[in-house]
Amino acid sequence: ATYNFAYDNSDRLIEEKRIDNLTRRFSYNLGGHLTQVEEIGYGDKGEQPRRSTFLERDPIGRLLAKLNDDARQDYEYDDGDRLLSIQRKQTDTGRKLGVTAEKLEFTYDL
Repeated sequence: ATYNFAYDNSDRLIEEKRIDNLTRRFSYNLGGHLTQVEEIGYGDKGEQPRRSTFLERDPIGRLLAKLNDDARQDYEYDDGDRLLSIQRKQTDTGRKLGVTAEKLEFTYDL
């Protein structure tokens, strides 16, 4: 078993095939920032479960939100570009799976 990696013309990782048969595909915006990760599994009975995660970014590339079927995570920054908080809000699907809402807050010494 081997890991296999594929890259685009800008040397960005676009596909990873793992030894556990999980495939990950990566998409980028024009600024070169990661905007989507698609994961495709392979089950014993031939099923192919999929999970997509979308990443929203501001014009300078900071991560603003991460979304998938289970939850949305919002990222907030201060004027110095320091991360202030990450807030997770579960979707209806996430609630059924037991995903809970939470907020992490960060403080910095001046």
